[in-house]
Amino acid sequence: MNQFAHTLEVTRLVHARLMEWIRDILIRAGLDSVAVKGRFTDEDASGPTVTVFPYQLGAWPKMVEVSGDIPIFGKPPEGDIVPVAWTRIAGLLTQCMVDLYPVDPQRGTRPARVRPTVPLDELPAPLAEWYAQQVDDGSTKNWTIEGRRGVLSGRLPSLAWRRPLNIRHLYLVLANDSDSPSGMHSGLPFGLSALSVIILGIGTEKVLQVRVPPMSCDPALLGYIEAMARAVGGEKGDELNRLLEGVRGDFNMNVALLPFPDLPSDDTAEVMRALNKPLQPVVHLGVQVGVGAGPVFEPSVAPVFATSRKTDEDDEGGRGRGR
Repeated sequence: MNQFAHTLEVTRLVHARLMEWIRDILIRAGLDSVAVKGRFTDEDASGPTVTVFPYQLGAWPKMVEVSGDIPIFGKPPEGDIVPVAWTRIAGLLTQCMVDLYPVDPQRGTRPARVRPTVPLDELPAPLAEWYAQQVDDGSTKNWTIEGRRGVLSGRLPSLAWRRPLNIRHLYLVLANDSDSPSGMHSGLPFGLSALSVIILGIGTEKVLQVRVPPMSCDPALLGYIEAMARAVGGEKGDELNRLLEGVRGDFNMNVALLPFPDLPSDDTAEVMRALNKPLQPVVHLGVQVGVGAGPVFEPSVAPVFATSRKTDEDDEGGRGRGR
């Protein structure tokens, strides 16, 4: 699923979850006969109804600055933008590359570094097969370089995290009190009591958990993780496989519930007039959803992390591959 299809599905699921949440808090308040709808229909006049009407959305903040991707190989990124599973995958891949890829030795103050290109015959078989597969698949990312005598070398990968774009969905919540059931709380009008419950819910719960499909991910990255797990084996390989299974599945996304100030009286009157509704109490709320985030997997131009692993040259004074 690409990032556009993922955004489409996430938006649908967040709207459905908001409707479900409003229905749930009304039931907890004892208003279990209320219908919760996402649009106005001809049947609005029959029975108590709460309508959750989306009327505006846009990127937040309004002035969206272009921010670069966050590198996640080597030193773990700060903050909580990158999901824990992907931070852990990046850390394990870094350790595995240090263990399995040839290393240029330390020279003076320059630390030893994993080589930017590696002949495929110097790599463990699963990784060599992965690089060869990228050539066979016609990848446009140039994962391999043909050197002297036609020897193919694989390029060291880079892994970064694409920052999410936050979108705010703004809603008007209206309650229809026609045919209100008798015995409503203390004789209050239905609209007043129902909307008070919703305002309390927004102020106290603040976050919705929404089960969404996995983020868009380059199939080449998934294949690389599988190849690395086979190549390294042991506990690291098992953990890579476990983490990979996790990021391939659905996950819980936290969606912020945002209270907004009431619309000015004139704006409220204009909205009611546009909706062909009588003037009535309205709750103004929003949700904020981060979309478009995900891993960015590319061939790197140069090594992006150092290693303390010794090489044969360090031990014997000769040129050789790291242990």
